[in-house]
Amino acid sequence: MAQHQEDQIDAAFEILLEELEGAVNVHQREDLMAAHDARDFETARKLIDEAEALINLRQEVDRLRRNWKCLKRSSHNLGRRQEQAHPTSAPRLDRGVRTPEDAYYVPILQALVEVGGAGTVREILDRVLQIMEADLREVDFQPLPSDPDEQRWRNTAKWARNTLVRDGRLKSGSRYGTWEIADEGRQWLQQAAPREPQIN
Repeated sequence: MAQHQEDQIDAAFEILLEELEGAVNVHQREDLMAAHDARDFETARKLIDEAEALINLRQEVDRLRRNWKCLKRSSHNLGRRQEQAHPTSAPRLDRGVRTPEDAYYVPILQALVEVGGAGTVREILDRVLQIMEADLREVDFQPLPSDPDEQRWRNTAKWARNTLVRDGRLKSGSRYGTWEIADEGRQWLQQAAPREPQIN
């Protein structure tokens, strides 16, 4: 498969993931708050169920994206030529497409290790930005269509955190507003950091 085609598939996954994330963000804010304020708990429960279904769908798309990435890597390992600007980097997506979620895993774990294993969302995201700023794209600093107060990179980092929790690399029972690395996350970082210094 040509590199351009692979890049297009990568881009399509990122666009679909962002659209699903936007749908979740909308559900979480406007309609749910309105139902809660009106004490319409039946509607609120329905909206929560819909949001959970969207989150599950988003996770399924992310699983398919990971499967695609493994298939692509296997194909390259079988001898297919890689046309990358940097051998240690993942292929660049088309201009205007956000930095993929995978690129945030190592920086989030690195940031947590640097602060002693746990930190507030703001503290960790500030450090992630320092680690990734030179590699983030212009589009990453644009506001989300679904939330003009949230830059795209912060939203992607938060979804990356959810994936890390689901995979056991971050602890799931941490205090609200706190991210905490798990032992599995420390082990994974030791193995992943040399291979994936920064994906972009």
